[in-house]
Order: sequence, then C-alpha cells, then structure tokens
Amino acid sequence: MADDSWTGNGSSGTLFTNVRVLDATGEYPYTGEVLVQGNRIKQITKGSPRFGSSSSSSYSGGATVIDGMGATLMPGMIDAHLHLSWNNAPGIDPIQMMEIEEHMLVTMEMAKLVLDAGFTAGRGAAAAKPRLDVVAKKFINQGRFPGPRYLAAGPEITTVGGLGDSAPSHIPHEGLNLGIVVSGPEEIRRTVRQLIKYGVDSIKLNLSGESITGMGAEETPMSEEEVAMAASEARCRNKVLS
Repeated sequence: MADDSWTGNGSSGTLFTNVRVLDATGEYPYTGEVLVQGNRIKQITKGSPRFGSSSSSSYSGGATVIDGMGATLMPGMIDAHLHLSWNNAPGIDPIQMMEIEEHMLVTMEMAKLVLDAGFTAGRGAAAAKPRLDVVAKKFINQGRFPGPRYLAAGPEITTVGGLGDSAPSHIPHEGLNLGIVVSGPEEIRRTVRQLIKYGVDSIKLNLSGESITGMGAEETPMSEEEVAMAASEARCRNKVLS
C-alpha cells in the first residue's frame, strides 16, 4: 500500500526511513519510508524522509526507526524450488551418506544462508532425508533458528531405475538412494501416507528421466496409475504434488 501521508497510531513496529523503495509493482524505485508491523508491510509513504533516524522520533508511532542511508529496500524474494538439505557438496553421495545429526545442522545452516540472500519464503522441492524439511520448517516457525517461511517436502518418490534410484546394482540398499523407490500404486499409496504422517506440505514425484540416470528427459518411468494414486492420496489430505 503506497500513501503520501504518514499516520502514526502508537503501535510498535519498524520504520525504514531514507530508502529507495522498489515495490515490485513495475514502478521505478522512489524515495520513501516503509512501516513494517510483525511480518506485514503496514504502510509505504512516498517522498523525502521527514521523521529523521532517531528511534525516539515522536512521529514514529512507537516504532523502531532505521535510517537506510539511501539504500534500496524491496520485498523479500520467493524461491519456488528449494533444497535446504542439499548443501554445497561436490556430489550426491556426500549428501546421502551424511549422518542425520550433522545433516540437520547443515539444513538449518542452509536456511540461514537463503534468508541472508534475501529470500524470505520458499517451497521445498525435495529433501535428502524424510524429516529434514519438516523439522527445519518447525524450528523456523518457532523462531528457534533463522530461515525463510517454508513449505516442507519429503524425499523424491521414484520408480525402479528412475531418477533418484541411485543405489548401485550390487548394493541395492534403500539408504543409498536419493529418492524413495516404489513400484506400483499400492507402494505409492503407502509412501505418500507415510510422508504426510511425517508432516510434509508437498509430495515430490520424479516423472521424467535425466541424463545422469541414463534415461532421457522425455521418458516417463512412472505409470498413469501410480501418478493417479499419488494425486488421490495427496488430495485427501489437502497436500500438493510437485
């Protein structure tokens, strides 16, 4: 909401003054001030700063005043494809083999890194282990760790030989897979229900191949019946597929 006047109402919050406002509407940046209350942008005023940088300003309505010193202020960005538990490792194996305690800490470290980069919200695209995203979201929402508002995902669901079935043929152990490997609608049903029990917001299906698997991106390893089962189970619990 942009306005040409300021109305202090005695409520607390944070007033950013002396900033160039980039409001993401397509309008050119303009000089102004922005009042934030809680996690909402309450008011935007256009024009030169008029309240000064002192937090004791009588015009601030009790808000903490931050002097932006001419810097640009913009809304937080949203990352629609996040893997908080896939850190900057040189490959997939170090991620999968990381012990769960260390992996949880690395996930929270990545959440702070994303927030520091200006992304205040994100959607999980897949987690490396079943509850990493869920716990990260919980800790962020409780204010125990810094991070973006987040929709949690579980591991990718894939089929035998599909993207995410990464265990070598001579060691067919599920713990070595990037995804959860299923075969048939009933295995899909059980897996989706299990992930929903863990607390995920979305169900990730690997519906196509990728060059690293030896399967082309135009190939579809998952059957229509398997996809339909996943969609049906997700719909019953108001979850989404991705």
